[in-house]
Amino acid sequence: MDNKKIGSFICELRKEKELTQYELAEKIPVSREAISKWERGVNKPDKSCIQSLCRIFDVTPEEIILGKKEIEKKDTENLTLDLYEDINKKKVIVKLCLTIILIISFLFLIYYFIENYNSIHVYTINYNDDNVTITNGIFTTTKEKIYFYLGEVTSDKDIKKIKLYYKDKFKNEKLIYATDEANIMLYDYRGYNAYFNFEDLKRIMENAYVEVEFEDDKHTIKIDFVNDFSNKKIFNKKENNISDNGYINDKININKIKEKLTLENDLYTYSNNKIYITYDEDINMINLVIDDKKINKEWNYYIDLNLLSYNEYSNKEVISSFTNQDNNIECLTGECGNYKEIMDYFFDEINKLY
Repeated sequence: MDNKKIGSFICELRKEKELTQYELAEKIPVSREAISKWERGVNKPDKSCIQSLCRIFDVTPEEIILGKKEIEKKDTENLTLDLYEDINKKKVIVKLCLTIILIISFLFLIYYFIENYNSIHVYTINYNDDNVTITNGIFTTTKEKIYFYLGEVTSDKDIKKIKLYYKDKFKNEKLIYATDEANIMLYDYRGYNAYFNFEDLKRIMENAYVEVEFEDDKHTIKIDFVNDFSNKKIFNKKENNISDNGYINDKININKIKEKLTLENDLYTYSNNKIYITYDEDINMINLVIDDKKINKEWNYYIDLNLLSYNEYSNKEVISSFTNQDNNIECLTGECGNYKEIMDYFFDEINKLY
């Protein structure tokens, strides 16, 4: 459709009727500016306005659209084809816009997935020997922040100072933090590396040490970061419930357990051969560790949350891990088919205390 041709025809019809633009505008009704834009070919009238023009000037819609009277058959055919072509063009434009939107959305999802997949890591820190015990340490890394909690550091000797450091590629010691407190808690933002360098984090973790200073000597510990969780699963798979009764809080009598444990530095502890049990009253959590030369196993039971987590690792690498909360089993690493046996073992060992 030719806007200028339509506009000229409307102007011609108006003058034949000896109407001003203002008078024609009142009859439709539209603004005088609208009539002016039609006649100048800037805009064209919509469907309702064309119907009004046909009534006022006694013409057909086809004559207004084509911009002339006495339309021949071929003119009508051409008009139909033009309208068909115009509709098809609009459909193509709509399809093109939708395709572009879908492509942009898809690219955004890919970008979001790449940026966030496997971007959160949670590591546990535990250690025990004749001199020092470290329990319930946790190290969390994200793309934006780092959280480091060394855990409870206990010893039969009086601890004077704790130093956290790592060795660079030249084996030089790089101090991260030192304190005379019984633990270390730090956090960092990307771009403000007060303690940890985000870009060199892997090297720091592989070469991190804790030096515990006593009155007359020092004890150095190589930190073992055990991977507990990372968001690298696209779909979370939940196992079936354990049983109708499940594992619930009343399986644990915490008051009786506390009677059998030794209170040291606000932490209840117990050890027997290779088994180490601790209870943290602040977070109401029981930790059980089996320290073996080949295979190490660790349970953490958060009583208030009714959450039991299990990690089994060999040579510092997690080979099996799962969580159970309110009878929902989530396998995180390796095969978890024997989860019921593993949980039974934990509760059996705890119940042995009383």
